[in-house]
Amino acid sequence: VVMVIEALSLLIVDDDEVMRKLLGEVFEKQGYLVELAESGEQALKRLRERSFALVLSDIRMLETDGLAVLKEAKLLAPQSVVVLMTGFGSMSGAMEALQVGAFDYVSKPFRMDEIKAVLARASQQYRSIMQNRGSVSPSAGVDVKIRALVGKSTKTVEVYKVIARA
Repeated sequence: VVMVIEALSLLIVDDDEVMRKLLGEVFEKQGYLVELAESGEQALKRLRERSFALVLSDIRMLETDGLAVLKEAKLLAPQSVVVLMTGFGSMSGAMEALQVGAFDYVSKPFRMDEIKAVLARASQQYRSIMQNRGSVSPSAGVDVKIRALVGKSTKTVEVYKVIARA
């Protein structure tokens, strides 16, 4: 039995040229159909031209930030799975990103195996969404507000992500 898995389209958005190109090379070698955008504005233009299975975007960018890219991606193609990256991991950033619809949130600096694992899970999520199209999301209509937690360590941000998903 031969299993054919279609290559997923991936839009990588980062205003850091070195990071953008590195991620592009890594994920092309992993079999993704990669397009790069050097700004939030460029990402929005690409998202309006076509939909992507996956979007990997930095949060902190001039003018149009990653949260705006996330919102537009989910508006134009709700099935898109968006992962956000930032050098400034915080509870509020993680919570907001997940509440707005991000699949996951990765703090820089990250290990390459970590980002590969997150994108592998995002790919599984996309395929699951496409197989189950038309079913209602279990998190539809859920509004989570947590403000009393404090902490910015990697482990603490992981806890925030779990809480936000729950």
